[in-house]
Amino acid sequence: MKKIIIALLKALGYTALFLGVQLIVSMAYVLAGGIGIAMQYLADNSAPDIMEIAEEMTALVLQYTDWITLLSAIITIAALFIFSKIRGRKFTREVSLKPIPALSYIPLAVMGGAMAIVISAALSALPISEELMQSYAESSAMIGSTGILAAIATVVAASIVEEIVFRGLVYTRLRRAMPPWVAMIISSAMFGVLHGQLLWIAYAFVLGLVMAVVFERTNSALATIAFHMAFNLAGGYLLESLEITVLGLIAALAAIVLSALWLTRLCPYTKLRPDDI
Repeated sequence: MKKIIIALLKALGYTALFLGVQLIVSMAYVLAGGIGIAMQYLADNSAPDIMEIAEEMTALVLQYTDWITLLSAIITIAALFIFSKIRGRKFTREVSLKPIPALSYIPLAVMGGAMAIVISAALSALPISEELMQSYAESSAMIGSTGILAAIATVVAASIVEEIVFRGLVYTRLRRAMPPWVAMIISSAMFGVLHGQLLWIAYAFVLGLVMAVVFERTNSALATIAFHMAFNLAGGYLLESLEITVLGLIAALAAIVLSALWLTRLCPYTKLRPDDI
């Protein structure tokens, strides 16, 4: 029991670090924006409108979402790196960045992109209430952006830091103290909850389970990073300009099955053992 409590505390600690850095960086932008807005009111010698200030500060955070995501990822990874050095540990081993064969990235990326297609199709086909779908669409529109910075932030930075934290650290710490399926559920639930909107929580939980299985098989966060990047690239960019057809959905399901067969039968790894982590 003590071992389980320690594992849960470690998992919560790493999750708190991830969330805390994002909150601090966001608040820094809010503070900087608030100072600018206050100076404008002083210059105009006008009475402050609390509602207007709140709207302007919210718009400011949304405007710099990509920078907040990127800076938060850099700071989080830097903090974890420094922490590992203080403890005298090798950073890549601490966060499970075990090298994998270059060709392994291909089926992992295919599987991630195919998962984006299947989840997008599921969201369209499932009997989800109009109110919930509208909330999902509004939330997606609020943070949706294009360009190189957005791609770097959402496809690269977010994928790397989330996999380092939730698979490389949270899952492995839980895995040391409990059966794999329990560690998968808990780590995926923590991963899902941090996504906020209900539909995001639901599919992030499912995605977390899949990536935990990938990690369990490969013992490398590099594998789940490749999967996650492909998912974010397909879901955030490629599907916006493509219509999902029945044939496309069948092809995506086939790709997932073939990738899963590779992962479970042909993948050049052995199943993760407790002493590996």
